Amino acid sequence: MKKIITAILAANLILCTFASVSYADTAVSDSSETVSVDETAKILADVKSKFVIPDTLTEFKSSKHLDDDITVYSFSWNNKEYNNSIDIAVNDKGDIVRYYSYFNEEDSYGEYNSRFVLSAMSDDEVKNKAKEWLVKAGVSYINEIDFDNAQISSSIYDQYISINAGRIVNGIKFPENNIWLRIKKTTGEIDDFYCNWEYKELPSANGIISSDEAKSKYRQANALELVYALDDYDSKKAGLKYLIGDKVINAATGEVEIDDARRYYGFKTEDAAASGANMKEMGAELNLSPEEISEIEKLTKLISTDEADKIIFSVENTEFDEYGVNAYNYFKNDDEYITEVALESFDGKKYATATINAVSGEVLSFYTYQDYRYDPDNKLPEAEIKSIADKIVDKLNSNKSEYKYVQCTDNTAEYVRLVNGIPYYNDAVTVRISPETKKVFGYHKSYSRNIEFENKNGLLSEDEAYEKFYQNVGFEPQYKNIYTEKRNDYETKLVYMSAGDCSYIDARSGEAEYPYEKKIVYPTDISGHYAEEAIKALIGNEVIINESDKFEPDATLTQKEALAMFGPLGGIYSVKDTDSDDFYKSIIRRGIISSAEKNPEEKVTREKAVKYILHAIGYTNIKYIDESVFASGFNDEASISPEYNRYVAAAKGLKIVRGDENGNFNPQEQVTKGQFAVMLYNALARNV
Repeated sequence: MKKIITAILAANLILCTFASVSYADTAVSDSSETVSVDETAKILADVKSKFVIPDTLTEFKSSKHLDDDITVYSFSWNNKEYNNSIDIAVNDKGDIVRYYSYFNEEDSYGEYNSRFVLSAMSDDEVKNKAKEWLVKAGVSYINEIDFDNAQISSSIYDQYISINAGRIVNGIKFPENNIWLRIKKTTGEIDDFYCNWEYKELPSANGIISSDEAKSKYRQANALELVYALDDYDSKKAGLKYLIGDKVINAATGEVEIDDARRYYGFKTEDAAASGANMKEMGAELNLSPEEISEIEKLTKLISTDEADKIIFSVENTEFDEYGVNAYNYFKNDDEYITEVALESFDGKKYATATINAVSGEVLSFYTYQDYRYDPDNKLPEAEIKSIADKIVDKLNSNKSEYKYVQCTDNTAEYVRLVNGIPYYNDAVTVRISPETKKVFGYHKSYSRNIEFENKNGLLSEDEAYEKFYQNVGFEPQYKNIYTEKRNDYETKLVYMSAGDCSYIDARSGEAEYPYEKKIVYPTDISGHYAEEAIKALIGNEVIINESDKFEPDATLTQKEALAMFGPLGGIYSVKDTDSDDFYKSIIRRGIISSAEKNPEEKVTREKAVKYILHAIGYTNIKYIDESVFASGFNDEASISPEYNRYVAAAKGLKIVRGDENGNFNPQEQVTKGQFAVMLYNALARNV
């Protein structure tokens, strides 16, 4: 079932654009068939037997459409104000394919956007909740849902938990068929569901080539490619990795197939200009900083509008001779100044844009807008596209030797930058060519500067890389939708491919890498510990960012370690964020501590821990309230430092802390990681 069809269906349901149906004397119909009222009424009755439709939803609408030759019926119930609704779609197999329930609860927007919502549901509980709902909905495919590998997502900033599970047929995964459910944390109700499911017969696994044969074919196809890739999105370092590309092996024939979904392209542009000696001397006389001098010098070197015109209209084999300029805009992208030129055709029917490096005059991109639709029957031979593209790449790039032609897709030639002879896909050139005019109507170049590229010493050999890939990622048969040349059609095939969604393996260690994705790791040393539930909930909700199998719940905390446990609450999204210069800046900016309190290696006491936690969840105004109005009631209240008494009392009132068996808080004791986790969990789980 095509994803675009599901998206259209979802939009139709939410917008309630349905045709009214009277079941007394009207048939539901479309251009392809007519369905009797009796049949439709039975389908509707079956839906109502599975879901409670409140009496307040008195407005009813319905429609139907074909989705891959399967009829889908859409039903919608609303109240008269149209702010409460239930939308359900069911196919002619009797399977619910979409469910959406919305009730405009009073103050719900403010409630869920002003407070944190922490779920205490375990992954198993979430899976069981999803299974119960699907059983109630009566879906026919429940035994083919791969709950073991389901992806569960939850965040303290969201009132929902979501679960996404793929399909598995006779032990073979079919990830492109999947179900998705959303569970409301505060009630446990499921209010949103959709599925992508295909009912056609799938290729048989009988007689397919062996795993060893498939691995041999995969190796021969050079499916792994040594590339440079950024260590993370904001990194200035590019490491060497083996890219798991778009090649898969047909399990029946052993032929190489191309998985369009795994193609990788990246664009990132950065630049910086050096300052001249004359400007430095002038800046010293005028008492300007080096940064101010550098910026002023760059501005003095920007190309004029006349120069921009000459550059644009000198680009050959384009339609720019039919255009005139109607606007200029100068802006800064990172350290690079850009001139953006807006053009309009002389007949006023077409528009174009171009961007130029405002210092060097290099053309970075242009696009002439036209009514272009890719037609598989109207495409130029690859050799002709490459010939046209090569000329413009040679003309517009002083560093043309750094770019290597990769492939032609949909009348578009694609080039990648080589660094030390190794591809760096963040930098690329694409050239789009009209098959009718054979002119270039689209061009884009990215070229990163200020990137540190790793050296090539100590890399795995290619054979070692493949062995590490098979070992650390896995290589297995899966069902895969392989698109044809028509691009809007596909055939489901059984192929050998990467077992997971891993993008790279490290070129030295062979470890699997999942760029830009958070890796949730539950520690092995918390089993049976009193803080186990709290620690798992905080990690599962991405509060504590954990990348180790050890948590050491009984270890005491330094200030830096304690503040790092706030994760996104403190502006921390990965473990390496705690090593950056911005770590304490973020913590201080959010009011968790003041700059005067910064003391990274100080051991944190229980009373200080309470203050940090209350500030992190928004109770920063406590410090302005007269301390005399607070009383914690702990037996050792006298040992609480005066400046922390109000925080301890508030924390007890909010049930963040309770005290020990003797009624003591023990304020001067050093807090452990387990204790800190329980306090933080109590603060968030109670939605205080």
